[in-house]
Amino acid sequence: MRPPQVDLLEDAAALLARARLSHQWPAVRGVAATLGAMTRVPGYAPITLQATGLPEYGRWQQVASDASLAHAGVARLGARDRLAQKAESRGLPVDHAQLARFDYYTHLIEAGVRRRLDAVDVKVRRIDGEWAHLRIVLDKLLADGRWVRVTVDVAQHKTGLVRIDDDVAEPSEALRGLVFRTANLGAELIWVTLADQPTFEVERVTRGVIGPLRSRGAGGPQTCWPEAWQGLPAGLVWDAVLETAALDLSGDDHRDPFAPRAIAVPAARATYGFHLARERRFTCTPDLRGPLAAWLKSQAMRCVVRAPRRWPPR
Repeated sequence: MRPPQVDLLEDAAALLARARLSHQWPAVRGVAATLGAMTRVPGYAPITLQATGLPEYGRWQQVASDASLAHAGVARLGARDRLAQKAESRGLPVDHAQLARFDYYTHLIEAGVRRRLDAVDVKVRRIDGEWAHLRIVLDKLLADGRWVRVTVDVAQHKTGLVRIDDDVAEPSEALRGLVFRTANLGAELIWVTLADQPTFEVERVTRGVIGPLRSRGAGGPQTCWPEAWQGLPAGLVWDAVLETAALDLSGDDHRDPFAPRAIAVPAARATYGFHLARERRFTCTPDLRGPLAAWLKSQAMRCVVRAPRRWPPR
């Protein structure tokens, strides 16, 4: 018997794959494929959902590790026809297990499941004399199951935390550790942390987060459903939060009904001169789109609400 979380996560993966998010967030199709693959792990091991409505870190790690071994696993198991014939003729548990494992590995390869839960990339935007203008991009799975992408535009004077050779940038281990540690922080605090480095001048920090996953009456347990939404129809909702701290913003902008408007570090604003923009977007099942948009309007919030035209996915 399929656990209720299986249907919930399959629907959640299908909904996330339809979310139209820009490069400022982690690539949603890879995240959705990894989430959906959890429901295909042979044996249907119980899936524990955290307070964010998302699986625990270890489950994401299991699927990513399986994906990194999938090609070798398929080669080791051999041809599927032979495995299917053995499962049909002998019918031993090991035969069915090998066939299920082959199909699982094949799905991981074809679906584009993420093989890593984190990555840091640095690109050179331009070089002006002794200043190198860089873009640092970090993707990371947080402990609570949400995915984050931190994008930082900085100018580095001479040598520093990024090694540059023929316009090819390579982050040092010190920089990798620094950006990984700051990924849990808001855009303002990331700015302050990086600006404290002697060779950096920060120009822009963007932090895009996928999650939480909100559900009610959608084939599984209720998760993350706000008290203010009790009158809304049942369904699924993905949050996508984007924070931007930048020198070139003309002013502050706040479009997040679940976050305070207050500036976390007023002294940093005065010191560095950046402005802060924060928005929360929603991707939901179709029955929720109108009611959710109406609720946001009642809160005087201009938030993007999207829903797929065709639903359910199965």
